[in-house]
Amino acid sequence: MHPLWQLRHTLLIVLLIGLLGRVAAVSQAVATPPTATATTQQTTVARPLLWQIGSPPASHLFGTIHIADPRVTMLAEMVSIAFEASDEVRTEIPLDRQSLAEVALGVMLPGGQTLSEILPADLLQRIDSFLQEQGLSLQPFMQMKPWVLASMLSMLEAKEYLLETPLDQALYERAVAEGKSVGGLETVEEQLSILDSLNHEEEAALLEETLEMLQKDTDYIDTLIQTYVAGDAEALLKMVTEFGDQGDPIVQKYGRLLVENRNRIM
Repeated sequence: MHPLWQLRHTLLIVLLIGLLGRVAAVSQAVATPPTATATTQQTTVARPLLWQIGSPPASHLFGTIHIADPRVTMLAEMVSIAFEASDEVRTEIPLDRQSLAEVALGVMLPGGQTLSEILPADLLQRIDSFLQEQGLSLQPFMQMKPWVLASMLSMLEAKEYLLETPLDQALYERAVAEGKSVGGLETVEEQLSILDSLNHEEEAALLEETLEMLQKDTDYIDTLIQTYVAGDAEALLKMVTEFGDQGDPIVQKYGRLLVENRNRIM
């Protein structure tokens, strides 16, 4: 068992929805949902994805998604109580300025490369057309890695919130302001190494999957948010794990890398 699970008064904030819309599922064998008290206020979150680890005084595991939609960022009272009782807050990666600067560098293609050098021209043209329908352009992303482009495409439906602070970042900053110990469950290097682990052909295939899914389902993100807010972990897992062709070896490989292998590290 990872020693982090043995901490007391710790809030572990796990990003359930990854950069390509995949879920890091939490087994109920290790953590069981706490019971809401009679004083729990009614919010937009029907049943937050919050699990208690061990007996009181206990640690908690809280699942978040990388979207700043108010339906997501409004905390249920039981989450606020768990946060206030925690001495430590651990997010997926550290979210301090140095770590975010490492991420900013890590999303760029090396050596001045552009996407036109590593991805098929027809795929880039289709993506550019899709972006133009949203009032955007591919040009600002041409020096970024393919997985960054895939991430951005998957979030276009919620583009009005892209420049706002998502929930995990807000909780991290609040923890720092309140003098709590903070940190990450993995390092920036570990996370980037997973995202960079596909070759260019595999990256192109995943971009194809992402683009096709978004063209078929224009309400994907809104449905995802509604499912998250409802606290339906099983439906959420089913929804995101059915992203793309599950019979495709590349999709299967990326799922193993992004979820299963990282869970062992965390």
